[in-house]
Amino acid sequence: MNTSFLKKLDLHKKNEGTWTGQKSLKSDTYIESFSPVDGELIGSVSVTSKKDYEKVIKTAQKAFMNGAKSLHQNVVKSYANTAKNSVNTKSRSVN
Repeated sequence: MNTSFLKKLDLHKKNEGTWTGQKSLKSDTYIESFSPVDGELIGSVSVTSKKDYEKVIKTAQKAFMNGAKSLHQNVVKSYANTAKNSVNTKSRSVN
């Protein structure tokens, strides 16, 4: 089987199965994937432990909350600037 598509996807014969978004977590246990066409091994991916799974969830929740806080701050600033510009425009048109 031609596995050149793996390189295009940046996959290898052995792959880390868990990512926090910044780093990979891997175990010593792998799940193998075989081609349904000819039965050849395509590649394998490491299994995620419960501990690693919980680490990924906590990392994602923290990133979400930081992103939500940042988004909220940007929205508030945007509204404040819009209101300020509106007041300045109206005061100039009155003069």
